[in-house]
Amino acid sequence: MAMMISLLRAIKILLREMCKMGFKFFFISTFLSIFMLNARAEGFISPDHKVKISIDCDRDGANCKVSYETRGKSEKLDGIGDNVSVKWSGNTAMVTASCGSPCSTTFFIDHTGLINSYPDVLAVDEKNRCVAYVKEYNAIGFANLGLGKKNEKNYSTNKFKPQPMETSTFLTIVRKAEFKNGHFSVLYLDKSGKQQSKTIKAPCVEM
Repeated sequence: MAMMISLLRAIKILLREMCKMGFKFFFISTFLSIFMLNARAEGFISPDHKVKISIDCDRDGANCKVSYETRGKSEKLDGIGDNVSVKWSGNTAMVTASCGSPCSTTFFIDHTGLINSYPDVLAVDEKNRCVAYVKEYNAIGFANLGLGKKNEKNYSTNKFKPQPMETSTFLTIVRKAEFKNGHFSVLYLDKSGKQQSKTIKAPCVEM
C-alpha cells in the first residue's frame, strides 16, 4: 500500500513538471509566433547579383528600415517611410516608399550605390535611363539617371491643351504615364473632368 502511494506521488510530481514544461513551451512558441507575425523582413538581389536590398518593416508595413549592399559595403537609406516596395529596371533597383497619400519617394540604386531619389515618379525609360516625376503641382520633372539633379529639366503642365484639372498635385489627376520611342505620354483629367492625353519629346533622352 505504501509503495502504491509513493508511486502515485511520483506520477503526480512527474505530471506537474510536464505541465510546467508544456506551459513554458507553449508560452515561448506563442511569443515567437506573435513576434514573427508582427515583423516583415525581405531581401532582393539584382539579376547580375551586384546589388542587394534588405527591408525590415512591421507586419503592417510601417516603420521600415532599408539597407543596400554594393561592392561588399552596406549602407542604410535615410528618410524611408512606410509601405516600401522594390522593382528592378535592369540591374538598377527602384525602392519606393510612401510618405502619405498620394506622396511617394523612389530611390534608384545600382552597383555604384545610390544614384538619386525623386518624388512621385510617373514613369521610367529603362533604355535611355530617363525618369519623369511630379516636380511641382504644375510641372513635370525629367532627369537622366547618373547625370545628377543639375541636369534636370522641367515641363510646365500649363502648356497642356486643354488645361489640366486644378489640384494641389498633378499626380492626383494622372491616369497613365509612359515613355515610348523617346517620347513621354501622359493621360490626365482636364478642367471638365474628361480624360485627355499629351505627348512630348522626352527632354531627358537628349541630355
